[in-house]
Amino acid sequence: MVDCTAYNVEDDQIEGKDYYLITHTNRSSKISWGQHKFKVCAKQEEGEFRCECREFEHTGLLCVHLLRAFIHIQLEKIPEQYILRRYTKNARQELEFDTHDKLPTGKDGVTKICRLKRLTSKAMAAARSGVMSEAAALNTERGFDQIMRENKIFPPDIGPNGNSGQRQAPPEVNVIGDSMISRMPPPRAKTKGRKMTETEKKQVTLGAKGEKKGTRRCSICK
Repeated sequence: MVDCTAYNVEDDQIEGKDYYLITHTNRSSKISWGQHKFKVCAKQEEGEFRCECREFEHTGLLCVHLLRAFIHIQLEKIPEQYILRRYTKNARQELEFDTHDKLPTGKDGVTKICRLKRLTSKAMAAARSGVMSEAAALNTERGFDQIMRENKIFPPDIGPNGNSGQRQAPPEVNVIGDSMISRMPPPRAKTKGRKMTETEKKQVTLGAKGEKKGTRRCSICK
């Protein structure tokens, strides 16, 4: 509402009635894209309002051009279809249960995203090898179809984790084929340089190390 006061309204002579051109009156670095003229359709009787900047279609919020047109035509009440529920105080009432806020985790502690990432890399590698010839493409398709048919016999063992998004403790070692992948954290990197001896650690010294020569003097008080 504050920004819309920096715009002027003029009738669109080409489109005719209920069409306006909203023009910025002063250059502003805050809304640099607002220096142009924007065409606004404001049909008050039909309750139809739209702007060619299409901010409402993108964000669900009315743009400064529409607000300026509302003031110009003296609109008393904004139509309900232009006030989305997610911007009201009743946005979180009577919501259906959604599992998107829970982390799908299997019994072994492996998440669904981890499995998907592991399988996607292999599937993409198979697809890249299958596009080199038509015979290879047909063979790859048959292989994918067979895998999908065989996977239907395995019951799902993954679901939303009810422990506030905390996954179960995984085993220390995961065996995949012939390789063994450790899940233990890597060793902490040590600082480079010479280690201090036990005697040096016990010494408490101030200032720079070594013999104090005392050759530095103040140029004023000496």
